[in-house]
Amino acid sequence: MKPEISEKQKLKSEIENCIISTLLNSPEKIIGFNERISRDHFSGDNRELFQKINELLGVCELDSNSLIIELTKEKTGDLVSLMKLKSESIYSFDQLITREYFEKLIDLDYSIKIEKILREKLSKAEKDFTGLDTLYNIQSETEKLIMDHSKHKQQIEKFSELLEKELIVIDLELQNKNENLFKLKSIPSFNTATSGGIRFGNLVSILGSYKSGKTTLSMNMILDFAKQKIPCGYFNLEMSESEVTRKLLGIHSGIDYDKMKNVKLLGGSDIKQIFLSNKIKIPLLVSNLTTDFNEIVNKIKLWKRKYGVKIIAIDHLQRITSNRKSETREQEISFYSNSFKRIALQENICLIIGSQLNRTGKNSPNSENISESLALNRDSDFGFIIFKPSETDKRKFNDSDYYLKLDLSRHSKAGGVIHLKMSDSGMFRELATQYETNYQEVI
Repeated sequence: MKPEISEKQKLKSEIENCIISTLLNSPEKIIGFNERISRDHFSGDNRELFQKINELLGVCELDSNSLIIELTKEKTGDLVSLMKLKSESIYSFDQLITREYFEKLIDLDYSIKIEKILREKLSKAEKDFTGLDTLYNIQSETEKLIMDHSKHKQQIEKFSELLEKELIVIDLELQNKNENLFKLKSIPSFNTATSGGIRFGNLVSILGSYKSGKTTLSMNMILDFAKQKIPCGYFNLEMSESEVTRKLLGIHSGIDYDKMKNVKLLGGSDIKQIFLSNKIKIPLLVSNLTTDFNEIVNKIKLWKRKYGVKIIAIDHLQRITSNRKSETREQEISFYSNSFKRIALQENICLIIGSQLNRTGKNSPNSENISESLALNRDSDFGFIIFKPSETDKRKFNDSDYYLKLDLSRHSKAGGVIHLKMSDSGMFRELATQYETNYQEVI
């Protein structure tokens, strides 16, 4: 027994047939169709038909009758039914646009898909006692639909519009007025390494072994951006609220962290310096109350919506947990990494993610030695590694020396190293503004 067809499905089928019919009459408009819809918006035979039309017109130009003959040869419908479908055309391509047929098709497609998800989950929830799992599954599936739609919207932007938009951005960059390009003032070579700074949608990873300075570096970076009046957020998943706040205060004020931990060591000038440096408010939100992935994501979206946060640092990836079921820890970490990259693009923010290197990474600091999953390397726009050169050469370096190496990059040449010095307060400064492009020469 066939399932009953809903009114929505009937209406969607009628709109699909109308669009396909117009396309069969006007195959020269195929680019216009593809700018507005994709094969995934169609159902059943119409999906296959739309796909085959695209394949044939991608090889050579065909008029209406030639297209139908080729479709028949490919056995994507018989000649009679295709000619009948063609004859049923009532609107031109321009009329489909003015009557919003493409928008109606997309709306109906997502309405049917979300209804199917909710019906399936409702049926499962009636017999299931793990409500949180069901809720997270619904969230995951609906977010995938939203992401699919976002990708389609990005794809249908006309090249001329993209070109015009990018020319404006280039002009602003030339005038140093681009508000969507973020530079570090304390580490100038970071900007050279990242081809001028980081941008919205970028995911920057900071890798390091245990006690290598990655937490302190992420704090330095987020404070640097916040001091420029860029709204920022910071998640620390392994320190108490007091520890995080005092370490940030120490870096910001230039006060020895040992004194910040034991305030009895603070002198009068230290206290005055702390209060003077914190007179100017900086737009920085801090959270350490959860390691749960979904709560972190919800807070990121809240910060973006309520406070306009543009850059967020998370320290660190391996500390994140969730109720999501994964067969291996590697798959779990891969899911977090991929999701954060997607969130950076969706929310139009920059994300800085700290991550641990494994034991081998202490003596061989490179991105291949990342702990638990290589997924972050795949998802990062820029991958930096921080390490102490004193680990391999104690005669030339001491414990306050650090190297920051650009180990991987999608947008610039990787391999360069920046020599940093850490003060007693935890503040990093760059020893040389020359960005080295050959790691072996530095060593």
